[in-house]
Parts: sequence; C-alpha cells; structure tokens
Amino acid sequence: MKYLLLLLITLFSFNTVTYASFPVTEQEYEQSIKPSTEEKSFINALVSGGGPGMAIAALCCGVVGIFFMGWLLGPLAIIFGALGMKNDGRGMAIAGLVLGCLVTLLWLFLILLVGAALAGGGYYY
Repeated sequence: MKYLLLLLITLFSFNTVTYASFPVTEQEYEQSIKPSTEEKSFINALVSGGGPGMAIAALCCGVVGIFFMGWLLGPLAIIFGALGMKNDGRGMAIAGLVLGCLVTLLWLFLILLVGAALAGGGYYY
C-alpha cells in the first residue's frame, strides 16, 4: 500500500517538478501574467455588466424550467431575459424570455386545473 501511495504521489507531482526545474526569467514571467488586450476587454465587459451573463442565465433558467422547478425558474427566466435585453446576447435573452413565459403560463394553467378539480369535489352522480 505504501508503494502504491508513493507511486501516485510521484505521478501527480511530476508535473509540478517539471515546471519548477526550468529557469524562468523575470521578463517571461511578467509577460505570462499580463492579460492581452482581448482578455482585458472581455474582463472589463464582465465586470461592468456589459457581457451576456443575464442572457445566458435567462436561457438556462428557461430550458431547465421546462423539466424541473418551473414555478421558480420561469419567473426568473423572465426577469433575467428582461435585464439581458440591454446587453450583448440579445438572442439568448429573447429565447430565455419566451421560454420563461411559456413555463410560467404552463404552471399557472396547471395550478388552475388542479384548483378546479379540487373545487369540484369529485362528485359524479
């Protein structure tokens, strides 16, 4: 068991040892940690709220709401879709908004149907 453990530690730490064994100059290190201009613009868009985050959230809530917890995810998809219309990802926001509306209407119809069945009492003469 000790040999197996030693072998696993050796295999998983080999990657770290190979990186540490090569000399890295200070200039190469600084270039590797500085983000490029594309990465900077993407990071700034995400931080400032200009990215497609709300649109993606709307689409995910709409799709998952069809199969699971639609009573909660449907209204969330509507909210996220409305907020995502302002930013990038307008198509995903519209799709999430439509799916959220469909899921919410389906759940309201289901609640009304069950309510009508319970209100009827089930008496058939």
